[in-house]
Amino acid sequence: GWAKLQDSIMKSRLRKLLRRKLSRQEPAYETANPSREWVCPDAELVNDLPNLVSSALMESITNKQLHALAQPIGPDLWLVPFFEPDTCERITAVIDHRLAWQRLLPQNSPNSMHYAGVVFEPMGFDSPMSEIRDRIINPLRREFYPEFGHLDDDYAFAATYGHQLARRLGFHVDDSELTLNVALSEGYT
Repeated sequence: GWAKLQDSIMKSRLRKLLRRKLSRQEPAYETANPSREWVCPDAELVNDLPNLVSSALMESITNKQLHALAQPIGPDLWLVPFFEPDTCERITAVIDHRLAWQRLLPQNSPNSMHYAGVVFEPMGFDSPMSEIRDRIINPLRREFYPEFGHLDDDYAFAATYGHQLARRLGFHVDDSELTLNVALSEGYT
């Protein structure tokens, strides 16, 4: 109990120190005059995103055939195709653009476990994410987690992994009824 709490507090402090150090480092790219306001490089993505969900997933929702599409991978864990690869590339390009902007004008971390990443709401993606929750996530919830009521709130973010960033996510419990993880690039397990 107490030792785990102390360990958690120490890790949190170390993450904060690391974030401060990273935010003070010079960016590895050239930017003439960084804008105080971030502008999405793919403005159409904001409106298109709810319609770019995998056609196989949309068809299985429409036909109420989610169990035929979903692959069970563990207790209460399911694997479904969510976005097509080209959509993942578009989302990744927008995230990379936001991360470059954030290096010049640091933002808050997505949560206490990720010091590198982006929160979608300040990027203008709050409405599309809510639409995805209503049109896609709630039908998944009804099928696989009927014990939970209608989802009426969401928090969408992208955690970034890689060289000099987090390499894995340790065991944790999310403060949510349902968590959807979308791998935007390949090579993750």
